Amino acid sequence: LLLSLDLSNVITVWNLSSPSSYNSETTDDTKDRISTPPASQFTIPNATGTTAELLPPRLASTGNPASPLETVVVVAVGCLDGTVSLVSTGIPVFNPHHKQQQQQQQQSKQFTPPAGAILETWGSPNGNPSADIPLSLSWNPVQPLTLAVGRGSGRVEVFSQSSAGNVLKHFRLPHLGTQAPTRAVTFSTDGGLMIGGNDQGRLCVWDCSLKSQDDETNSKSTQLTAPALVHHTTAPSTSSWILRLVALDERRFATLQANQTLHIYNVTQLHTPVHTFQSNQGLWSLALYNSDNSKSSRIGSAGSGAAPRLVSGSDNGWLEVFSLEVN
Repeated sequence: LLLSLDLSNVITVWNLSSPSSYNSETTDDTKDRISTPPASQFTIPNATGTTAELLPPRLASTGNPASPLETVVVVAVGCLDGTVSLVSTGIPVFNPHHKQQQQQQQQSKQFTPPAGAILETWGSPNGNPSADIPLSLSWNPVQPLTLAVGRGSGRVEVFSQSSAGNVLKHFRLPHLGTQAPTRAVTFSTDGGLMIGGNDQGRLCVWDCSLKSQDDETNSKSTQLTAPALVHHTTAPSTSSWILRLVALDERRFATLQANQTLHIYNVTQLHTPVHTFQSNQGLWSLALYNSDNSKSSRIGSAGSGAAPRLVSGSDNGWLEVFSLEVN
């Protein structure tokens, strides 16, 4: 699935595995373009227009197969009042582990929540929402229903819902040394670390590997405990905003700064980048592209022909691709 969010608060979701068609009205500029109709499109009136993150269905485990969070694809949306809404995309999810329960739901004509329906709201409206709106969101890739939120006040928060009993824990972490807005948060690929970056170029790393028993329900399920700060530093060019963070593996991550610079870091030597890319474009977005999802395709593997790449979008509409292969 691919999601887009525009400043008019319209969220569009495409299913890239669905059939596509070539543009019938071709020109020299469009003859190689294909068209995929949206699988879902809806508007969230109170959204910030800049922060939305799809929840992978495998991470939507609530312990209740009838929960809307397990029956439909969900997107987290940052809102102007400081809350985060979990919103239905209207796209149903089939879970083979809950096949019998889902068949019973279909027989009882239980319907999928429509696109745009708010399923849950995390956080409370803030007294000064303009200073504390969500600027960045990131789902933990391992711990179910665990979301990091970077705010305009500089604070980082983590919401984590238990897989049994629907107990929502909320951790408010200290500011990143200053109260500059935190525009970037991400988790390492194993979910054990969380990284945040703010408008003064400051980076912080928290340990999120500690878990606790779910005492509320006396069950065997585990839940995140308060993340512990383990590293902090100021990135090169301290006056430059950190706009995006992307995890590369369990220890390495990439930063995109407003001065058109990308840095690769290892948390074991956070004081200096492992590598730096310099662009001459105004870059705003950053994503990791891996043409081979197998474990053999690792960052820095030379000669495989499938080394991962960083892709960044610029303000003139171009995409820039940076190779992570080491010769």
